[in-house]
Amino acid sequence: MTLPSSKNDIHMPSLTFLALNNNSINIDFSFDKAIFPNINDLLLNGNTIRSFPDKSLKDTLIKLGVARCNLLSIPAYISDFRKLIYLDARDNNITKVDDSLQSLIEENNVENYFTGNQVCNSDQSASEALDCGEVCNKYCSSRNHKDDNCNYDCNSKVCDFDGGDCR
Repeated sequence: MTLPSSKNDIHMPSLTFLALNNNSINIDFSFDKAIFPNINDLLLNGNTIRSFPDKSLKDTLIKLGVARCNLLSIPAYISDFRKLIYLDARDNNITKVDDSLQSLIEENNVENYFTGNQVCNSDQSASEALDCGEVCNKYCSSRNHKDDNCNYDCNSKVCDFDGGDCR
């Protein structure tokens, strides 16, 4: 899979959902409002991202998946993403999560996943705010099943066939 190398090659004003999950590709451009002015769900899990989604997405982004993206940190500006309700940052090498992001997670009751990061072992206060528990497999995006939609990444015996949604 090849993605455009220049953001001048991309403009998707109507796109609200983008899932590039588990392609093991290098994503070299920045996700920002100029390219994706209405993006709500941005799922980049299982790829290498060179730059974190831009702060200009703070008014639109609701769900963000950056699990297994070789991240060392999450920028503090993510705490300005007041609409955020889902953040999957599992299996990176994140050692610290900003206090303001922890506050946003608590205030918005953000469904969040941080297992597989150093922050879960080294920062006691962060591990209280962050969900450091395992999910049924590394590709399943949530522990919250039973939404009457079959999430194929959770369609396995160990994930109870997405809580029964895939039967």
